[in-house]
Amino acid sequence: MNDTPPASPPNRHLGIRIAVGFVGLLLLALFVMLGQVAMKQSATNQALETHENLREDAAPAAVRE
Repeated sequence: MNDTPPASPPNRHLGIRIAVGFVGLLLLALFVMLGQVAMKQSATNQALETHENLREDAAPAAVRE
């Protein structure tokens, strides 16, 4: 299980743990940013569809008058 030689200093284990933790935090931040972009894109698409629907609904009313 332990793939480091027994003579390795204990600081090496600490360095590996810090590096793994740092990579984990970077991945978490990446997922949060991607989620925010996806939510903004969804909101933009929904707003555009609503605006398009309102424009379509308003066009026949103008023709009727």
